[in-house]
Amino acid sequence: MLRVGTPALCLSTSLTPLAIAHLINTVKPSTILISARTSQAAKKALDILVSQYSYSPSKLPKLLLALSFEELIPGPKSRQGFILQSLSQKAPPPYKAWQRDDVDAYIMHSSGTTGLPKPIYHSQVYPLIYATSHRFPEPDPAKFGEDGAPFGVHLSTPPVYHALGLLAPSMALSIGMPFFLLPSTVIPTARTVLSAIKSTNAKYMLSVPSILEDILALSHSNGGNGAIGGKDEVIDTLRQLEVLAIGGAGVKQATSDELVRKGVKFLVQGGTTEVGPIAPIEPVPPGYDHRYLILRNDIGLELVPVEGGGPLARQLIGHPPGWKKPFVMQDLIELNPSPCGIPDYTKGKQKENAKGKEKEKPNWQIRILGRIDDLIVLATGKKDTARQSRKGAMGLIIELRSSSTRTSDMDTAEISKSLTPYLEQGNSLIDDQGKVFKEMIIFTSENVKPLIRTDKGSLARRASVEVFKEEIDRCYDLLESSGGSAGPSADVKATKFPSPSEPNFETSLRNKIRSLVYDVTDVRPDSSSSPTSPTATLTDFDTTDFFETGLLNSLQAKRLHAYLLGGLRATPIPNLPMGDNWKLDQDFVFQYPSVEKLTMAVGGSIGTSTMFGSSLSGKDEVRIKVMEAMVEKYCGHLKSFAGIAKEANDRRMRMGSGVFGFNITTPRQLEGGAIILLTGSTGSLGCMILASLAKNPRVEKIICLNRLVRRPGNRMSILQRQREAMKKRGAVVSGEDWNKIILLESELHSPNFGLDKGAFEALHQVTHIIHNAWPVDFNMKLASFESQIKLLTNLILLGMESTSHRQRAIHSGSSTPTRVILLSSIAVVGRYSILNQEQDTSEYFGIPEEFFGAEYSTEMGYAESKWVAERLMLVAGEMYGRGEEALVQTSSIRMGQLTGAEGSGAWNESEHFPLIVRTSTFMKKLPSLPGSSSWLPVNRAADIIAELLFSQGFKPLYQLENPSRQSWSGILRNLSIILGGSLSSPIPIIPYDDWLDEVRKLGDDPRNKVLPIFDYLEKHFMRISSGETILRTSNATQDSSSMVRSTSLDLEHLEEYVNYWSGIDSAPTRRARPRL
Repeated sequence: MLRVGTPALCLSTSLTPLAIAHLINTVKPSTILISARTSQAAKKALDILVSQYSYSPSKLPKLLLALSFEELIPGPKSRQGFILQSLSQKAPPPYKAWQRDDVDAYIMHSSGTTGLPKPIYHSQVYPLIYATSHRFPEPDPAKFGEDGAPFGVHLSTPPVYHALGLLAPSMALSIGMPFFLLPSTVIPTARTVLSAIKSTNAKYMLSVPSILEDILALSHSNGGNGAIGGKDEVIDTLRQLEVLAIGGAGVKQATSDELVRKGVKFLVQGGTTEVGPIAPIEPVPPGYDHRYLILRNDIGLELVPVEGGGPLARQLIGHPPGWKKPFVMQDLIELNPSPCGIPDYTKGKQKENAKGKEKEKPNWQIRILGRIDDLIVLATGKKDTARQSRKGAMGLIIELRSSSTRTSDMDTAEISKSLTPYLEQGNSLIDDQGKVFKEMIIFTSENVKPLIRTDKGSLARRASVEVFKEEIDRCYDLLESSGGSAGPSADVKATKFPSPSEPNFETSLRNKIRSLVYDVTDVRPDSSSSPTSPTATLTDFDTTDFFETGLLNSLQAKRLHAYLLGGLRATPIPNLPMGDNWKLDQDFVFQYPSVEKLTMAVGGSIGTSTMFGSSLSGKDEVRIKVMEAMVEKYCGHLKSFAGIAKEANDRRMRMGSGVFGFNITTPRQLEGGAIILLTGSTGSLGCMILASLAKNPRVEKIICLNRLVRRPGNRMSILQRQREAMKKRGAVVSGEDWNKIILLESELHSPNFGLDKGAFEALHQVTHIIHNAWPVDFNMKLASFESQIKLLTNLILLGMESTSHRQRAIHSGSSTPTRVILLSSIAVVGRYSILNQEQDTSEYFGIPEEFFGAEYSTEMGYAESKWVAERLMLVAGEMYGRGEEALVQTSSIRMGQLTGAEGSGAWNESEHFPLIVRTSTFMKKLPSLPGSSSWLPVNRAADIIAELLFSQGFKPLYQLENPSRQSWSGILRNLSIILGGSLSSPIPIIPYDDWLDEVRKLGDDPRNKVLPIFDYLEKHFMRISSGETILRTSNATQDSSSMVRSTSLDLEHLEEYVNYWSGIDSAPTRRARPRL
């Protein structure tokens, strides 16, 4: 196909139908060549293109059964009358118009292990990289084999769609090396591979570590059967190979050591799909170190030093033919410091250009230590090269070489002292969050307590951490008890807090806490990195919210927590205990996220309750007062709009006929249609609302106002980001309807939303506002949501101003009030059942559609902030939404549990129930839940919201959940069957408390997906989700026909959800649907 100019996309036979559909949609091939083995996956992929990507049947690529190998061989007539008389039969003319930088000729794809696979585009030159990946001398005709072949047989076990598998056929075409592949129906094993070596008399073999490990294990056993004899014959079979090349992963050093010791000619291979093979197949040179691979020097590879990685650390850069930019391999590479016997190594000029790249390269020996991006990614976007993070500080386990000295007898102080220069150098090159203190180093030795390694020889980090758990916990306990005194600036962190009896106590305490924040963040008010401004005052800095501004990330918050606790334990206070008796909530810093609030909290903890004003009894009373105080503060903000309201009405009076007379409960049809402002359009619900509004004929424009995304490496346009979000969520907007959509990105919390004058004035044309954007973080406290509350009041103000600014005359000459909708949460009334336990259950028909007090909200910042927002919406409606001078109509919609969209199953994998399923899948146990659920697919919710937006009877409050409730037992039974794979083997369902205990045992295992929300699951989930919290929906049912039509979910919905999570690699591969 390349010869005649036809681009080719090569697909792995192991891809899922969803992955195939994704690649087809991206690359847009016209035809798919299939075999009997791949036909079902291809057909399912086409079904997905229709259901999820909105393909019409006429636009689907054609499926064509490919010719088999036998049908390409000259011979008799084959199927469908196709005849090949001879290989010399006239072929189509070659395509000669190609350019070197045409990179759409040869298309491969990534593995998809971290998401859906991505196409990797190459030019026609790319296959030549494989054809030339060898260093064999020119063959001597006198030494040709009996069949006249210049080389022996090359046995290759990787599949040919794998980059490693392309080497054998490529070298056959380039240098005439014959090759042998096992049939696709035969799984390569130790025995099948050894039999193939013997039967073909192979001289070269290319394979992967797992097969080599199996072969070596067979050699350790008592022998074989039939074709393979005893253990000595196994090694003899490998010795007959002139080259045994292994690639695809690292080989355990013990394995390669044994093979080399027994005379096997072992060679390490490596490469990437983007660059191709980076090590040549060649006769093993004398003195070759089998721990390293020999780098090619014929395809322009470059090695660049890694900052802070040491003198031997490098990163590899390749230049794929036709690519406009180089490809940087995301692997950490180490040079061989003593490459004995490698030709030309010491003769090569090791010069560096201005960019630090070695340009006249010798035959480098390198080894791949692991991925550079296998790092800790901090909230700021920065990375640490550590592999494990716990409790806010980094640590090291150092394994010393074997010796007769036992670990317990080691002079660890002396060893630690010798490491000091290296620690200081490393710490000077890394962010403060990643620094390693001497006290956080554990010494061991391989003959006493070795680190755990995988069967490939790499370190098994999780297993090693478990083995050294006691030692690790001891380090962190020491760090915590010292308040971080192990680290730099110990005099700041370990010193005690001032006593309440000291003069100027509050000022001294604030200064001390501020110094701790300085030390953790290395940010001061007068620095360019300050979250306020370079000229900020101390007051500005002290009131800055740590998390809203990004001043602290979660790791830094943990360190600050440790320093605060250490200071409290070191502070002598009359009538209060010292030492380990001091305790702080784990989320203490999140509860008090500024210097000012920490000062008040710590001051209160050590005996100065007057700093909080009046004394408060009980945690709940404190919580309620804080919520009510925030409502009062922003009610004052709303009251300040009174002057603006008067000016707006005066302006509206001048624009119209001087008559206000219209019925505000009946919105009139605008001549040009509705102009809607939508926030949060890239989330799951936001995408669906956007899609619903776009197809609504009453809507003229939708202005999407989203937060400006500032992430390193983010180059997507706002349109690309919105389209990608819509695609992921399964939301569809037709081509012409995109003309209705205007996308804006800005600093939402800045004046005028951070927009320029023209863009902001354009917002005054909006007729409706839907406020959907809200951080869904169950760990944030109310104080950290304050910016969201301020944004809401600014949107209300925009609604007021837009009413008077709109240049549209409607009947009476005036304009209808702007409608503002807040999308709220069921969590606002999450404690209703607790506070109404004496209610007669026979008369309980759900939570009334009413506004309740702060005590009814769930005890977490997210719910509390939504309660505050609902109250402000109610107050705004009462202030500015009544009578003939109304400027806004406000409504809050409390949302129950939303699920993924129907058809795509795109249920955000980070929400609480998907996290439960993902963790349950790993544990192979589901939690039992009593009662019923009211799941509502997000696409239905979007349609209901759109209908309520234009409702004739627009009300201040709606409650939204599926009126067709269904039992949890039925849902979980079906889910257990789907996850188990068949009706006969469902995964078990255990009591909820037992399930929580099992989750607790997982600790911080990466497969414990519910760890970030465990507190919520333990305290609130059962009450909110099991039917104790049922919403009455009479208002929504009255004003929305879609609400009335909503039915319960069935097995198909559950399968769609599991299929979606599987497709994004967030859950195990979806199994076939069981028959019920």
